[in-house]
Amino acid sequence: MNQEPDPKRLARIAAALARLPAMERQILLALRIERMDMREIARQTGLSRRQVEKRMGAAIKALGRSLLEDDDAQH
Repeated sequence: MNQEPDPKRLARIAAALARLPAMERQILLALRIERMDMREIARQTGLSRRQVEKRMGAAIKALGRSLLEDDDAQH
């Protein structure tokens, strides 16, 4: 089940990521792409672990909203 990614979907995700505030984008990418743990992200950003968790939650919510808005605009 090795399916090629949909270029349009990837472009929408990249655009949604670009709309995130810089710190939220940095945290999201560090956690999900670079596979860093919360402690390491906190150390690198100078935030507490709790602040990293809150910003990660905000980033995920914002990303989801942005993608849903894109879906709505296309239909």
